Amino acid sequence: MARVTPKERGLAPPALPLPRKPDCKSGLILICDVVDFSPKARTDQGMIVERLWKFVHADKQQKLLGREALINGTGDGLMIACPGHEKQVDHADFLQFALNLIGHMERAQPGSGLRVGVHQGPFSQLRPPGAEVYQAIGTGINQCARLVGIGDSGDITVSEDFIKGWAEDAGKKVRAHFLPAPKHDPYAVVVKRGQTSLLRFYRPGKKRSVLPPRKIATFDRVKQLVKDHLELMARTFESYASMVDPALTPELINVRASIFALPGESDSAELHPTQFRFHARNHEVKPGETKYSITGRGTGPVGRAFVANRHQCLHGLPDYDQAAAAYIRSVQKTGLTKTEIVNFRRHARAFVAVPFGLNSDQAEGVVCLDTISPLQSLKPADLNDLAELLSAQFSAPLAAFWRLRGQL
Repeated sequence: MARVTPKERGLAPPALPLPRKPDCKSGLILICDVVDFSPKARTDQGMIVERLWKFVHADKQQKLLGREALINGTGDGLMIACPGHEKQVDHADFLQFALNLIGHMERAQPGSGLRVGVHQGPFSQLRPPGAEVYQAIGTGINQCARLVGIGDSGDITVSEDFIKGWAEDAGKKVRAHFLPAPKHDPYAVVVKRGQTSLLRFYRPGKKRSVLPPRKIATFDRVKQLVKDHLELMARTFESYASMVDPALTPELINVRASIFALPGESDSAELHPTQFRFHARNHEVKPGETKYSITGRGTGPVGRAFVANRHQCLHGLPDYDQAAAAYIRSVQKTGLTKTEIVNFRRHARAFVAVPFGLNSDQAEGVVCLDTISPLQSLKPADLNDLAELLSAQFSAPLAAFWRLRGQL
């Protein structure tokens, strides 16, 4: 009987592993694309791409990047990954290469604007079947790709990881070349839900005064809208409480609103404090810039409200200064430990926690409103109605702004 081969039986041979090189733990990565490439005429598109590749493959640039550099096309742009950069190319030369590339493309006829993302991070090198060159893939490549689209034409968007690596080699003075200035925090951009990248923009020489890209200005506006909604929620809280009991004035209630949300990409339901906070009567800090004081993560009224995907109210708590033990026992019912309760920056006597989200079945965060007043004149039904009012009016718009506060 003739032997039937696996191929004749229709079975595919086992896949062979792709040829690959050792992973690079921290290489320099540059990704660029041509701004407004699609509307250009096809002949112009061809000339632009050809000009881009000729510049990168010129002997001078090849020598600067090092013989180990990987250069891969991305359609209307390209990606360059330099493993072992400490032996091949340094950070300053890498940024100068980006500047030269932008200038080269702008000066040509027809001119074309370029935007660039620069990052330092890990990547893998493999060669797909039939390909002549190795491809760079992995976390660092993905992170750099997300940075490119935030810039305007001529911008070089630089990750904090790249700047940190450069500073380790050349000192802290390198930060003077970036916007925002070193004394200010970097821009926090949400590259995907729960994952934030910190970045700055390269501004060599006298370009430091140049404004940030349009997207950054938009993100700043959306963040302000988040803070505005927190203030509206606090004002609504005060208005409702005083309507039920006129003796509950804003000064007596002293309400504070804070956002708790999911950190990172964890599947956990733990909620962490955020920078978004409103407290009108605290004049020592600006609204929205300090963290809320509950240190128990995913516990207490806020955490339980999130897990249940519904609001929760807690009021009539004792005065901590007069009866600390009784206060601690009351709040411990929510799951917080004694140490966590003692460490509150202020020992609020009433809490209303309102989850927010575009999907009512899955909260994306919680707004916790707390007051110095125990709100004893309000019945549980009154607080429940207040929480439902806040949820109906603010949950969806706040969730929308929360998603857009820096989302690429």
